[in-house]
Amino acid sequence: MTERQTPADITIDEIIIKKPGGEKLPIIPAPEEDGVMEELFINLSITENIFSSGVYGTLKIKEPGAAGDYFNLLGNEKIELKISSPDIKNSDHDLTFCINDARFLGDETMDALGGPSARAGAGWELDFINCENQFLNWDELDYMEEDFIGRIDELVEDLSTKYFNPGATKFSFAQEDMVVEETHNYIWLKKNQSMYPWGKDVHPPNLMNLMNNLAENAMTEDEKGVNYLFYADLDGWHFKSIRKMIADSEPSWWGLVGGPREYRICDEDVPTDKWTEGDPRIRSHRILSEYDHLKLWQNGAYSSYYELIKPDYSDPYFDYIDFTTQHQNPEGEKWGERIIVDYDYHRDAEEWGEMADGGRVENYKLIPDRFKTEIDIDDPKNIDKKSRRKYDETGLYGYFDAPYNYPNQTPYDHLGSSALEGKQGKVNNILWQTMFDQTELEGEIIKKIQKEIKEPARENFGKHLQVMNLKEKFNVYRHSICCDKQTIKPLVFFALITDAKKITDDARGGIYEYSWKEVEM
Repeated sequence: MTERQTPADITIDEIIIKKPGGEKLPIIPAPEEDGVMEELFINLSITENIFSSGVYGTLKIKEPGAAGDYFNLLGNEKIELKISSPDIKNSDHDLTFCINDARFLGDETMDALGGPSARAGAGWELDFINCENQFLNWDELDYMEEDFIGRIDELVEDLSTKYFNPGATKFSFAQEDMVVEETHNYIWLKKNQSMYPWGKDVHPPNLMNLMNNLAENAMTEDEKGVNYLFYADLDGWHFKSIRKMIADSEPSWWGLVGGPREYRICDEDVPTDKWTEGDPRIRSHRILSEYDHLKLWQNGAYSSYYELIKPDYSDPYFDYIDFTTQHQNPEGEKWGERIIVDYDYHRDAEEWGEMADGGRVENYKLIPDRFKTEIDIDDPKNIDKKSRRKYDETGLYGYFDAPYNYPNQTPYDHLGSSALEGKQGKVNNILWQTMFDQTELEGEIIKKIQKEIKEPARENFGKHLQVMNLKEKFNVYRHSICCDKQTIKPLVFFALITDAKKITDDARGGIYEYSWKEVEM
């Protein structure tokens, strides 16, 4: 009986395919059919990638034969693995993945024409991913039960406890808790995100999209690194910066000894006592692309800016002046001047610091100092064309207008959407949203305004509206049904007599019949 198969330096102790109902198809060790071992395993590939949200791979097996009659592969099964690296301590892994695609390797027509024996040489190719990606992405998530205001890492810690840590859900199969690096900046994640520019109701992002968006916008505590990644390896999930990854790869003893790991390009065997952190041999090293400086210039990687156009609410005449003046830089001297936010590669690279100090990832600058990247912003209308102007190309910033489905709000209903927690959009006539959804306001101040000032005010205002509405209802009842005295006024109008007929005659003159038409004077 074959107990182990060892491709490369990985020992595979067990592979089992399991259906949701519990039925199992063993691949390794090989299953036994009528006393004969049936070797089903062909190949296993597992990929870890820091730029992918999860581990993924492919398992190739032979057609299960008789087992396939009761174990029809549909693509909703789980794969359970037991693997280890014999030369590395504590490298045993009990892994569970979910199959997201199953493909039969063969020609169905030829198999049918060839009879039952033709299918014996065929096989299956099964693609699998982390089960969190397969199921939690489309499950009913509760991270939107209420607004969240806090540091990004605090939100990630909360999400890791709910979804990613071992056993958090029935689809959470990580072996260790998520590693989360602290961040400097805050996030305001709203329960109901209103789509611009009409405040229409939209669906919140799924879990993986949210995690990648958090990584894209996270900043390190020292405010020098904006290079976070959300990824998974065989141990579990990670949310940390590239600099943190580099630092974690440097083994040390109480911070006194150690340093960066050393890897070698060689084909010689290395004694195992020399590499306790993994085989140091580089077996493949491919450069995917060199520096495309023209593309980097065009994309603003060296020099770029954007115009920050925002209302100046400090102007007491804001509601009475033209739009351009309303949004002028308060410190501007010329009509229509804007605030320019610029990026200068050489200037900002110096602020990041050298690679050894945890600054730039690259050891040497990408372009020499003789290439000028600074921007003269004294005349915003004539900025050097070498600089790339950045736009929010989604068109998702600016003013909220009155909500699309509630055009006749009452004068006192400026907090009306709070009862529906933003589901019907904003009811404020003017509410500014910063470009790129980012602001320099302090997160703690925003949290205090929303949680300690506005939230109690909304509750009290709601009670106040209930009393006001009750009073208005009573006024309607009092004036129409209950209490006001109703005085019936005689019907009075002007008319023009158009005809007169005498219908009876007597000594006093008789009786006449008149025809008339109502007129207005």
